[in-house]
Amino acid sequence: KIIPANKDCVKNVIFSGILPKFDVRITIYSMKTDIHCIPCILKQALRISTVMEIDEEKQKDIISEAMKVFDGNDLDKSTPYYTGRIWNIIKNHTNAKDPYKDIRLYYNEKMMEKEILMRENIAISSNPFRAAVKLAITGNIIDFGGRHDIDETLIMREIDRKRSRTLYIDHHRVLRNKIMKSAKLMYLGDNCGEIIFDKLLIEEILKANPEIEITYVVRGAPIINDIIMDDALQVGMNKLARVIDNGYDGPGTDLESCTPEFTKEFNEAEVIISKGQGNLESLIDTDHKALFFLLMVKCEAIARRVNAKMGSLICLHKDAGSA
Repeated sequence: KIIPANKDCVKNVIFSGILPKFDVRITIYSMKTDIHCIPCILKQALRISTVMEIDEEKQKDIISEAMKVFDGNDLDKSTPYYTGRIWNIIKNHTNAKDPYKDIRLYYNEKMMEKEILMRENIAISSNPFRAAVKLAITGNIIDFGGRHDIDETLIMREIDRKRSRTLYIDHHRVLRNKIMKSAKLMYLGDNCGEIIFDKLLIEEILKANPEIEITYVVRGAPIINDIIMDDALQVGMNKLARVIDNGYDGPGTDLESCTPEFTKEFNEAEVIISKGQGNLESLIDTDHKALFFLLMVKCEAIARRVNAKMGSLICLHKDAGSA
C-alpha cells in the first residue's frame, strides 16, 4: 500500500508547438519535500563540499546560501528539485562543472570488472528475471548523495548479503507481465556503477521480450554521481538500448524541468522502470499507470511513503492491484 500524497500541488503541463503535431498533456503531482529532509539536504551539501576539498570559509558561504533556498519556502517541490538548486550553488562557488567525474568513471570500471560474475549468478538462479531485478535494486547502494563511505568491497558484500533476502515489496511478476505485453519500455537510470546492474536486467528483459524497444534515460547534466551520456557510452549501454537524456540537471526526473521531447516519450512509454529514490520522489504521484519503482529504501521519508522498512529492497508498481 502506498501512502497517499498531498495533492495540493497538482499542475497540468502542456507542451505544444515544439515538434510537429506535438501536444502532450500530463498531470503532475510532486511528492512534497518532508521538513525532515532539510537537515539531510544541507548535510549532503557539506559532505559534497568536503569531498571536493573546498576550504572551510567557502563551505560556510555555500551552506549559508543553501539555507536561503528554504527560507520562506512551503516545500511544494520534491527533494531532487532542492538538491539540484543547492548543487548549482556549489558549482557556482567552485566553477567545477563535473566534480564527480573521476568517481563515476572509477565505479563504472570497477563494476564492469564484476559484470561477467554477476551475469553468471543470474543465469544459475532458479528465476533469472527476479534475480536480475533484485541485483539491479541492490546496485542502488552506489549513491554518493546520501553517503561517502561506499567502496567496492562494501558493494560486493552488500550484494552477497542481500542475495538471499526477499524483496520487501515484490511486484516483479507484474513487471514481467507488462514487459511481455509491451512494445516500448523506458528505463530511467540513476547512479554510476549501478548502470552495470541495469544492463544485466535489460538483458533479461530482452530475453523475455526480444521485440521490445528499450530507451535508457540519463540525466541532462552532471549532478553528484548520477549517470550522464558519457557513462552510458563507457559501459556500452548504447549496444543494448537507445540512450537519451532527460534534459534535467537535478538528481531525478522532474517532468516540469525535462525537455518536451523527453516528456513526450515518457508519456508514450507502455512500461517504465524507474531506478532510485530521486526518480521515485519526482514521479510517485504522476498519473502514468505503468510505472515500476526499483530501489533500496535509504531514508525514513521514503520508508513512510511506500510503507517499507529502512534498507529494504522494493520493486513497486503503485497500481499493482489493477495491473
